[in-house]
Amino acid sequence: MNEIEVKKSDIEKSGVFALQDFAIGESVYRYKHGKFIGKKEVALFSQDEQDHTEPVDGSRYEIMTPPARFVNHSCDPNIVEEVTDNNRTAIALRNIKKGEELTVDYRIRAYDDWVMECNCKSKNCNGKVIGNFFSLPSNLQVKYIQYAPDFIQKEYTDRNSQKIKPLQNFDPIFIQLVISRDFLDLKIEKITLIDNGWDNVVVEINDNIIFRFPKDNNFTFYKNDKTSFDTEVEILGILKNKISLQIPKIEFLGKSLTYMGYPKIQGGNLTTEIFDSLNSEQKEKLTFDLANFLREIHASISPDEARKIGVVNEDLPSYSRSIKSVLPNKIKDKPVLDFMESTIEEYDGMIQEKVESVFLYNDLHTENMAFDATAKKLNGVFDFGDIMIGDVNIDFYPLYKFDPYFMKAVAEKYQELTGRKLNLRRMVICGRINELSDLAEFINQPESTVYKNAILRIEKWNKELDLFKA
Repeated sequence: MNEIEVKKSDIEKSGVFALQDFAIGESVYRYKHGKFIGKKEVALFSQDEQDHTEPVDGSRYEIMTPPARFVNHSCDPNIVEEVTDNNRTAIALRNIKKGEELTVDYRIRAYDDWVMECNCKSKNCNGKVIGNFFSLPSNLQVKYIQYAPDFIQKEYTDRNSQKIKPLQNFDPIFIQLVISRDFLDLKIEKITLIDNGWDNVVVEINDNIIFRFPKDNNFTFYKNDKTSFDTEVEILGILKNKISLQIPKIEFLGKSLTYMGYPKIQGGNLTTEIFDSLNSEQKEKLTFDLANFLREIHASISPDEARKIGVVNEDLPSYSRSIKSVLPNKIKDKPVLDFMESTIEEYDGMIQEKVESVFLYNDLHTENMAFDATAKKLNGVFDFGDIMIGDVNIDFYPLYKFDPYFMKAVAEKYQELTGRKLNLRRMVICGRINELSDLAEFINQPESTVYKNAILRIEKWNKELDLFKA
């Protein structure tokens, strides 16, 4: 093993050190398993010998051999061991420099609740280590579960109902490691967080590839579960030759976790400032592009075909139910309560009316548009995670939040292109109900941007209650 050497360590007597640089995800060293023994035999060993054994399953232990025998523990390790039937392979968790000591987290493959004083001096070290995988913080359990012994993985699955627990905060090392291990040929030189939101973690790799990791409402990463993600992937495959604007063209599908990767659609959010800077011709082109995008979406697949794939109907009554169950008990501002009551009354009557259902994109917020601010044109639309079947007017209401008269212009162009009759008032009410729903969801987070924006919009809309009302 010319890549590593054993020498004196500041952590604990001897340690293992790198003789060359290693990139994240790269193999650092590989060696064959040590001898397997039973639990009763371990009990006969000296304490030093016991310290160099590791549980393989509920009854067997492996006697550690060099170099693993000399690798010290760290609460912030730079390698992890991947175990197969014949070998143990150390994988770099981050970029490692020549001369750096190699460290692992002993807890990853531990189960016996031993206690050890820790001298690693990392920022997240509290000076004591408990030898059990489940003593790790939940975010580190997510990060390391794939490297734990099978019997620990099974218990982890039982404890977590086959879902992978989340990272509460964006962890570029974890995301980079997952992608690097799944796609060995993809060399990651740069990783940038785009969004760590309610539904997704989105990162940009090397300035040209977008990776999106879906989360459920418990901020949970999925692993090997059948989810709406699978439906989205199938729908994007169907749409790839049917939409004029650029949409995600998936080139990477996650193996160890559920996620997708696709070439970045160049452009940024369409902001109010950018929109106001457009001349009349540029606004007309943007209006056409969005109207035509929705025309192509609605014509791309029938509701019946979409249902067979797994697309579900929009549950319209659920919005007013959730609002009524939360806001009356939390909101004291009478104008907001009056707005809520009048909006819900009109909405509940509106959803009783029979309307044409179509396949919906269902998320036409300007944040999901790739707009080229230099060329003043729309390049594409992304994030198809909210696709639904429902009232055609629903696909326009996000534009109401941006600019009601721009929404009106797009709707009129859509009617011109399709001959389909739309209802501006339904768009307005759907937009208001959506905002009230967001307010209910974030009612206990008054400092959040979602809460503040909802209050500001409701105050504005209270001054135009009858907008587009026949």
